Amino acid sequence: MSLNGVLSTVTDVKSPADEFFNAIVHSALRIPAEDDLDTKCIHWVKRILTVYFNRDEISKSFKTLKVTVTVTPKEEGNGSHVMCTVEFEKINEDIEVPQYLLDAAHKIFIEMDDDLLK
Repeated sequence: MSLNGVLSTVTDVKSPADEFFNAIVHSALRIPAEDDLDTKCIHWVKRILTVYFNRDEISKSFKTLKVTVTVTPKEEGNGSHVMCTVEFEKINEDIEVPQYLLDAAHKIFIEMDDDLLK
């Protein structure tokens, strides 16, 4: 069993890519620095947000934990594809892969899309 891994999922939303990415970035920027979030890298043109988690509770299970969200417009019709990728290095083999992060991201993306469409 490997200590390193990559998980990813794609969520389709109805919101336009630029609007959805803007909402994701503004949500991420509201997370206080004292939480488990260390670094935020934002690429506005490519609509990519990368967040590094490696403090406190996270560091008890993972040496590294990086989440990247990429928003791309759908080729046909309205809406966007939202890809969430989690790259991680566990401290030992007993730690479960962080699938819960993808599950939470999917739920957040759906709720955010619903809010944007109101």
